[in-house]
Amino acid sequence: MATDFGKKVSCTISRNGDLIHKTYLEVTLPEITATGGSVAWVKDIGHQLIDNVNLEIGGQEIDKHYGDWMNIWQDLTLAPGLKPGFNTMIGNTPALTGPNLTDIPSTELYIPLQFWFCRNAGLALQQQTRNSAVPICA
Repeated sequence: MATDFGKKVSCTISRNGDLIHKTYLEVTLPEITATGGSVAWVKDIGHQLIDNVNLEIGGQEIDKHYGDWMNIWQDLTLAPGLKPGFNTMIGNTPALTGPNLTDIPSTELYIPLQFWFCRNAGLALQQQTRNSAVPICA
């Protein structure tokens, strides 16, 4: 789903399937080119783009997270061996944030969400327990 920066985005999880576990926000960063200088995205751009993301079930807000909180959570809980891959997913790479860049290509980010059911397969959200589709808003 394409959107402009600064806009609210909403998606609905259909009732297809049995369980909901890992969930990601997919963002396409546009290509940027410097005109007489350098350009770079900010560190942790994937988290910095998120003001908040919430989960609603039956019209009731069940869980809500903020981009700053997601950044702190990752710093505190992510195993060191997973950091390089995670940083690539959220755009925290020298190709996007390094100094003296003149061109940055369009880049896809896959930002892991941290709702309770995303953290452990044993906590997966069961589809049978829901009466309606689940909206996620960012």
